[in-house]
Amino acid sequence: MLTNNETSSRRIIHILLIFMIALFAIGFLAVNTPASADVKPAQVKGLQFYYVDDLSFTAAWDEAMNAEFYQVQYKKASAKKWYDLGSFSEASYDFEVPKSDTKYNVRVRGINGSKAGKWSSVKSVRTTIMRPRAIWCTHIDDSSIEVTWASSAGAKEYVLTWDDMSSDTLGSKTVKKTQTSYLVTGLQSSCGYSFQVRAKNGKKKSQQVSVDTSTYDETNVLDLPYPSASYFTLTRFTQHGSEYDMPVLYDTWTDSEGYVEDQGFYFMDMELQELVVKDAILSQQNQADVPIKSGITYKVGEKITAPDGSDYTISGLRLYTTPNIVFDDCDYYRDAYEKIDDFTVIVSIEEHPANPLFIYWENKPYWEW
Repeated sequence: MLTNNETSSRRIIHILLIFMIALFAIGFLAVNTPASADVKPAQVKGLQFYYVDDLSFTAAWDEAMNAEFYQVQYKKASAKKWYDLGSFSEASYDFEVPKSDTKYNVRVRGINGSKAGKWSSVKSVRTTIMRPRAIWCTHIDDSSIEVTWASSAGAKEYVLTWDDMSSDTLGSKTVKKTQTSYLVTGLQSSCGYSFQVRAKNGKKKSQQVSVDTSTYDETNVLDLPYPSASYFTLTRFTQHGSEYDMPVLYDTWTDSEGYVEDQGFYFMDMELQELVVKDAILSQQNQADVPIKSGITYKVGEKITAPDGSDYTISGLRLYTTPNIVFDDCDYYRDAYEKIDDFTVIVSIEEHPANPLFIYWENKPYWEW
């Protein structure tokens, strides 16, 4: 016969075994049974908007309990039908929308397997008016810089500001929508500056676009020889370390009805009087290429020793890029610059005008004027 203590011990062991088996069963079911079969996600809360631009904005929200994914929908505020963007694991989404200065509604709900949570409250956001697609420089000397920008649909005026690449604004100018350039004067020689422009229509403002550049010393000037020219003129062009100063225009191609077919940055040829080169080679037809000594200077009117050993007189220096027109995904100058493959200078010579020399860079050059 078992004693009371032995009976109690057996009961405790029996209870513990049952408890362990139950825990094992619960764990097994938790691993092998989808949560979606049992749990409906909580309603999405905290929907907000960030980085609102003319054709884009970002929506973000708080993570909802039991949500594995989030279903995102949006529509124009005036439309009846919602546009479904699909389901995503992140609690944010970067929108690209077709119209500027337009109010859009957004809603989000959690998804857990076959279970869908309640839609969030509908939130609205208005895209800004169209921002200028680019800004660039068309004149630089020792004390002034002229900046030009692409026009913006919906703009009544433009606000241009500039600084010396610090947080303090040095100046500001508001111009009418018919004016898309401005000459900033009274600048310091050989000093870096940043220019920003945004479109404005009453209280509505676009996001800004910007360009960083610098003034020259007293002997160097960048300019267009005439408004419709396909090239810049530049007294001296020195390879150094600031690639983002290279001159560029911005072109827009339209169809017969005026709709934009393509637009992008156009790196115009440059007619130089003087060129300082490093990490490049000199090429001549039917001759082996010759490395150029680092820091050598070529000037129009002076002699150059060709790969065949002959000395010729330089009659012209013309720099161009390949490609010289960049369209793909380039709203900003730096994106376009990174897509350039090659830089070349045609060295025209007086003795043989039909047979120029060529300067090629071994790697993508970085420039400073």
